[in-house]
Amino acid sequence: MKILVHLHLFYQEMLPEMLTLLRSLDGYEYDLFATVVNAAPETLAELRRFKPDVTVIDVENRGYDVAPFIKVLQLADLNRYDYVIKLHTKQTLKRRAWLKNISFVGDGWRKLLVGFMSSPEQLRQTLALFRNTETGMVSHYNLIIKAGREDRLANTRADKMLAEMGLQTKERCFVAGTMFIVRAELLLPLKEYPCRMGDFEPYSREKSGGTLAHVYERLFGYVVTAQGKKIVSYRTETAAVKIGHLLRRIILTIGRTILQVKVNRKNRLIVKVFKIPLCSWPLKEK
Repeated sequence: MKILVHLHLFYQEMLPEMLTLLRSLDGYEYDLFATVVNAAPETLAELRRFKPDVTVIDVENRGYDVAPFIKVLQLADLNRYDYVIKLHTKQTLKRRAWLKNISFVGDGWRKLLVGFMSSPEQLRQTLALFRNTETGMVSHYNLIIKAGREDRLANTRADKMLAEMGLQTKERCFVAGTMFIVRAELLLPLKEYPCRMGDFEPYSREKSGGTLAHVYERLFGYVVTAQGKKIVSYRTETAAVKIGHLLRRIILTIGRTILQVKVNRKNRLIVKVFKIPLCSWPLKEK
């Protein structure tokens, strides 16, 4: 067994944490590809102390962690590997974020994303899931989502690009956050697709969706299901968890129906109950 590991090290201060994670691979044969953006000399030195044969690639700050991953796929010979692990540095969330009606704050999201290899024992259990020939990719069930109404532009572009690869799927699922382990052979359509680093948009705080990186976030999952494989969880989603998720969705749906808080074009905060305006007040300009 041989594994290709890609680490996009944008937040260099997180290198010690990522190296701790990579130690779960001790005893396995793997090649490490690290992409960096203007890395400090001490960062590069620490990477090479950890794994002397690491391949370090300096990249532009565009396409988030996705464009560097595509670059690595195009440089590497995927036929030499059984699995590909995709990792990147994800900062601690300062504000609460929602995904699948689950809220995340702090480092909760990151722990789920890297959980498939959080320890040597967990990585062993994760790899055991691939004994089932239907398993194509592994993540956590809270991160495996179906393309829906959100980011319709990215969804549409992903469908179009998948068709251009000669593939189609009814299971339009993907891993939100783009950290996972996947069978290497399933990524060949992405390697062969004519897309380069320069095709990705430069990083912008104003772009929250619809970018080529968001399109590929979906495609990473689509190419798995399009080739007859499944995206599975390294944790079992129990009946109690499923019921909890259902109740949460019901509560949120009822809550949105009863109470709505919006800011209108005149910069006034409007509070509605059953869609009936209850009160409003102007917001101060900064």
